[in-house]
Amino acid sequence: MRKGAGSSVDDQGLRGLVFDIQRFSLHDGPGIRTIVFLKGCPLSCIWCSNPESQEFNPQILFNVSKCIDCGTCETVCEKGAIRTGDHVDRIDRNACDECGCCCEHCPTEALKWSGKQMDVSQASRYFLKTF
Repeated sequence: MRKGAGSSVDDQGLRGLVFDIQRFSLHDGPGIRTIVFLKGCPLSCIWCSNPESQEFNPQILFNVSKCIDCGTCETVCEKGAIRTGDHVDRIDRNACDECGCCCEHCPTEALKWSGKQMDVSQASRYFLKTF
């Protein structure tokens, strides 16, 4: 992991901006594995399977396929940055202060945070969790 690609080194050791951890992955090779997806990829490939990895900062994502148009996000947004019914660009990024209130209240997780700083020990604890 290199600095500038979703990682940094500080007094806690190696850290990365994680947007997802996928358990029991069967794709892209033999065996079952856990995959840690990091944000901050500088390549911007047009065929990218994970475009949410390209931003270097945490961000709010909108998944139209999970949205039930309940209007909760629009109701709780104090900045008026959410427009229900507009599935193309639900969030007015200029008005949004990224408080995360819409994510916390979305019943279907159609709006969710992408990006959490984790160090190696935090990721290891996640891997070792039992069900």
